[in-house]
Amino acid sequence: MFYSKETIAQIVERVHFSLYRFDSITFNLEPPFNAEAAIKAFGGVVTKKVTDSSASSFSIGEVRPLEPYTEKRFEVSIPLDEYPPRKNFTLAHELGHVILHFQWADQNQWEKNCKEIEVLKRDLSPNRIEYEANYFSAFFLMPEKNVRADVSQYLSGSNMSSNLLIEKLAERYNVSLKAMEIRLSQLGIM
Repeated sequence: MFYSKETIAQIVERVHFSLYRFDSITFNLEPPFNAEAAIKAFGGVVTKKVTDSSASSFSIGEVRPLEPYTEKRFEVSIPLDEYPPRKNFTLAHELGHVILHFQWADQNQWEKNCKEIEVLKRDLSPNRIEYEANYFSAFFLMPEKNVRADVSQYLSGSNMSSNLLIEKLAERYNVSLKAMEIRLSQLGIM
């Protein structure tokens, strides 16, 4: 099943609200959002791995189910030395895979989806599932209404350069400069 951007945005809103209802202190509906805490709230664990960037199967993050599958538990592994803002985006990306592609499936569907994802990951060309997880991550960490409000606030009465705006927003949302630049472009702000 493929998701439109609008559907992913709606799913992210429900995820934010579910997390808020689960723990309103940790998940207070205001950025920055903690992707690692969200993974744990959904039954996941985060592990760090040493990566070999010269390997042909080099990957930033990975998600896999943990047994027993019926409990829908999962593990997200990320590079040991991941840059913190990039780490947050990577974790949200992997959470996107869980929510959009794995989490709500039954055991057989979960295993089938995992095998399909593994096959797709070997293909270095971009694919729909990776785009969907990237959109999930962007919408989860940088919700449109919050970004637009912050841009208005930062720019009101100020002649701020676009680079400084990107820096301030990236710091506020705990994402990399590139992730914020892309998000602002998606929103037609830059």
